[in-house]
Amino acid sequence: MLEAARVLAREKDARSIRFVSFMEEPNPVYDLRLRKIAQSLGLMDDRHRFTTMHGQKVMRQLRTFRRQAIDAGKEYCEALSEARSKLEGQMTEPEFKYVQQMEENHRGTTNASLPGKYFCLGSASWVENALRSGKKVLGVINMDMVGYTSDKQHSQTYPEGLDPKSFRHTM
Repeated sequence: MLEAARVLAREKDARSIRFVSFMEEPNPVYDLRLRKIAQSLGLMDDRHRFTTMHGQKVMRQLRTFRRQAIDAGKEYCEALSEARSKLEGQMTEPEFKYVQQMEENHRGTTNASLPGKYFCLGSASWVENALRSGKKVLGVINMDMVGYTSDKQHSQTYPEGLDPKSFRHTM
């Protein structure tokens, strides 16, 4: 993206082109705080993986129930409490404490305050603001999911058609 911007900056009519990048993942500060809490309760290992299948299953169910409650019109905090109450009898004591801590961290959070506070604002927000202010968006080149990381042997490959020898490797 930066190379395309550099090259197009030389063009006369390129002033209306915008190069925009987003980090739409969860807020890293908030995410790290919850991971540390989960680790202190023995629910996650040092690589942020749940230590038991049960814990992983309960957290997946919690997210599902929370999403259903939000879709039904409940505010985030209320939806989280409702999801917890549905799973109370199935959770271990550390899982219950973890969800209670999540609720405490979200106290007062509404669906409207969630983006920007716990999740980074991204492309959807940019487009909404652009349209609201009358900007005309004529096209998009989306470079999403360009890469990922993995420690698994042979999991990192170049896209088909790219020759790895054409890239300089610096360490």
